[in-house]
Amino acid sequence: MSDIRGRILQTSRDMFFRYGIKSITMDDICREMGISKKTFYQFFEEKNQLVEELVKLTTEDNLLAINGFVNEAEHAIHEFILLMRHMSGFFSDMNPVMLYDMYKYHVEAYGVFRKYRDKEIYRVVKQNLERGIKEKLYRDDIPVGILAKLRIEEVNMMFNPEIFSKEGYSFVQVQIELMKHFLHGIVTLRGHKLVNEYMHTYEMEK
Repeated sequence: MSDIRGRILQTSRDMFFRYGIKSITMDDICREMGISKKTFYQFFEEKNQLVEELVKLTTEDNLLAINGFVNEAEHAIHEFILLMRHMSGFFSDMNPVMLYDMYKYHVEAYGVFRKYRDKEIYRVVKQNLERGIKEKLYRDDIPVGILAKLRIEEVNMMFNPEIFSKEGYSFVQVQIELMKHFLHGIVTLRGHKLVNEYMHTYEMEK
């Protein structure tokens, strides 16, 4: 039975990422899986419960990956680039409307995401800035708390359909440009050289 639950979660995630949350019904998920709604309801009583569970699992998986990159990175800029590559891959599969749907129609699930963003992601960004200062790759006069919040708001901005979608930019393109702009605003001369080297390598691999 647990295998069916796992399949429901995976199928739902794939469909939500592709089409957004609002447009996908429980009937759509059951039809895609070839199961009855009775079977579905054995595991999830309603769509809100399903979405909240998916958000919890997704944020937990992302945090594990992020902590791995932090431990793997040679220095703060390397860490930042690893995180950027991870986020690019993750968000390239996501329909930007998904987060808007969550915000508007699934309050509990959005609360889980917001807590993860404001606590865990803020912590990771803040620690990266502090690490970069110690390694003399980031300027020692940057306001760490302010810039950590700024970076989080830049990520939020990418999900706003009113800002970039009408301009024809891809989600990943926007993210990369914002990250490059952010990094170049905080690095020392030594850090600037490293950013250019890493970004050249990254763009060649795309």
